[in-house]
Amino acid sequence: MNDRALPGSVVAIVPAAGLGDRLGMGPKAFLKIGGKTLISHVAEILRPCVNRLIIALPDACMGMAEAHLSEIAEIYPGSKSRHATIESMLPLCREDIVVVHDLSRPFASRDLLRRVIDAAQKEGAAVTCSELRNPVSRCAHGYVVDALPATDLRQCQTPLAFGREILESAYQMARSRQIETPTTYELMLMLGVPVVAVEGEESNIKVATHFEWEVANALDWKRILGQKQ
Repeated sequence: MNDRALPGSVVAIVPAAGLGDRLGMGPKAFLKIGGKTLISHVAEILRPCVNRLIIALPDACMGMAEAHLSEIAEIYPGSKSRHATIESMLPLCREDIVVVHDLSRPFASRDLLRRVIDAAQKEGAAVTCSELRNPVSRCAHGYVVDALPATDLRQCQTPLAFGREILESAYQMARSRQIETPTTYELMLMLGVPVVAVEGEESNIKVATHFEWEVANALDWKRILGQKQ
């Protein structure tokens, strides 16, 4: 076990099997920010804090991934959706805690990851949340129909962390009900499992659209990441 890893056994899953359609530049895993691929950013965050790292990628990326990542991660082909990919990776997991982290958030800090894992070890389920700074409205049929106070609202991010047995139960429930959700913590709520909200980081931005890609490349990530780790 890495000497910087947390006590207990922890595995991380990165469901990165999407084709990057919203970004429109092909599969995101090997796109580079600051001279480093997104999947390398994510792997470097996760690997020192976990016992095993499992990455699911599109079939077309398998050869390249194995050449670059085989020494630090186990590489598998993903499924057609995020939900299905996580479900297909669960039988590979034997650790006490399962971390789920998205390729689209390559700038989370290890401190954040450790806090999420610690919360899951204590409570069973934890999700990263960030404060909403702007008012939120509910719209229907082109009209604003309700104003929601931002005080108690949070934007959920990744990393997420769960007890393995709890996560397996959640996906078994989803299979029996024939439902899929991209938000894994929603399955926990359906199962009646309390989910701890771990305070996130403003710099843990998502990189999913072309505009977000431009923003990510415009920032001084070497300085930001150096301050956060």
